[in-house]
Amino acid sequence: KKAKIEKAADSGKETKSMAESFKPMNAPPYYNQSLEEIHRDHECLDPCGTEATDDIIDRLVGDQVDKIGALLCRALKSGECDLGNAKSPLKLGTACSGTDAPALALTLVQEQMALRNLLSDNGGGTSKGGASNEEGNLLNVEHVFSCEVDAFKQAYLARNFDSILYPDIGKLCDDPPLDVYGRPKEIPPSNFFVAGTSCKNFSMLRTSKRIDIEQKGCSGETFLGAVEFLFKEKPKFVIFENVIGAPWEKMKEYITGRITLSNCSSSKAINNIKTAEKKMDLTFAFVDGKIVVDHVPGIYGVRCGSVVKGFVKGDSSKLREVAFPNSVKCKKNKKCTLTQLMEHNKISKKTDTLVFETGVTYCAHYMKVDTKEFGLPQTRLRTYMFVWQPDDDDVNDDLGEYWEAIVRHLQAPVRHSLEAFILEADHDIIRVFREALDGPAGRTSKREAFLEPDFWTSTSANLKYNTITRKESGIDQMARSLTNWGEFGRKQCPPHYWQEFLDMCKQRQMDVLEILHASAARDAESHDSS
Repeated sequence: KKAKIEKAADSGKETKSMAESFKPMNAPPYYNQSLEEIHRDHECLDPCGTEATDDIIDRLVGDQVDKIGALLCRALKSGECDLGNAKSPLKLGTACSGTDAPALALTLVQEQMALRNLLSDNGGGTSKGGASNEEGNLLNVEHVFSCEVDAFKQAYLARNFDSILYPDIGKLCDDPPLDVYGRPKEIPPSNFFVAGTSCKNFSMLRTSKRIDIEQKGCSGETFLGAVEFLFKEKPKFVIFENVIGAPWEKMKEYITGRITLSNCSSSKAINNIKTAEKKMDLTFAFVDGKIVVDHVPGIYGVRCGSVVKGFVKGDSSKLREVAFPNSVKCKKNKKCTLTQLMEHNKISKKTDTLVFETGVTYCAHYMKVDTKEFGLPQTRLRTYMFVWQPDDDDVNDDLGEYWEAIVRHLQAPVRHSLEAFILEADHDIIRVFREALDGPAGRTSKREAFLEPDFWTSTSANLKYNTITRKESGIDQMARSLTNWGEFGRKQCPPHYWQEFLDMCKQRQMDVLEILHASAARDAESHDSS
């Protein structure tokens, strides 16, 4: 750290830590608009007495079916469609999806199609897995397997789905893989794979210690496990989901086996690459007549051991052979750098693409989405990547652009505020939840919170974020009008607050609640619904 400060002083540049560069949101998001503009452009509809348990979600899915139902029907009924119909069901496999939301979503689509009489001409349809393939369904889905490492989520999946359940995506390609009960279970054939691989190491939340794919954190391990599954099982269509800060361009290169040489820069890595590594080159070894990747700097999306298949000139689709350099040094060591390989084969870094063997041809296209753009009152920024096998192995296939256009077409503004999704205080679900908070698990969390000393004098890595947020929001450090929280669980709350929930909250969480409360009071406007 001292050397870094001295270097910055020598260069005359001021360096800032990630915390110092942190800019908290100035909620509400429409602070630069007048109330009249907000009411005109962003006003939510009155839910008219509907409960959160009513069909708000069903209606959102139904609206999406209305938008693309005709297109979907034509596709499923056409003689060219070989996926999703009664003869060839959509066979879904999921990994790291938690509650298996993809299977639930497809079930909702089937139900909304049935309500609109979008049914098969012949009837029929199988009933298997988590999807609802009732008589006459036009869209047929089989949920064939799930893969989830968390024990609580495994229990949920085992209770609610009949599909095979595997415990670890990193061992999914074992021969044979074991299910959660330790029994050998071959992976059933699938043509649609959805993976929400771990985002912990890719996320920009709270810390600057982000870990890239090659550093083998849980995010990199789960992603590489998913890629290995793709190369082995070769599903026709794949969806990846992760945080927007994930190294998406590198992830795309891993899957497609194609590196655009002009796009190899440190900006593709999610953490700072050391100066020494920036100067390193991709290196290859000559093994059994093949050019094999031997060392990979962080700016390339390829695994060690990958075999060079060839290269492509500019926009051409013709694959050209790559020969190993014949210099004395390269021949003697049986190793060469990317630079030497390019010079020997006259490969241009500005226009050409290096291609590696993957066993299957995939194309990939990714886009950013936000939950509140699809009807739900939540800001949740994510990136989705659509992966597909192109017809005739055409790597210039533009199906991904059509996919993005359809996703954009499905966007819908938020109709109801957050309050429309909140259950009444006396609802049975709320009662059961509050009883659980008073149970053994809740008491354990409460005990941990009551042993915590003062957050503001601690060495917590999160303290600087709370400090900066308060300063930027114009809130005094000791302003705690909502809970008056203090060390060792001390707090003073109104009697109608959920005391059992607040007892479980640690001081940082209590301080975030105070910041939100003070910001709402400052602006004289609720921030919960925005």
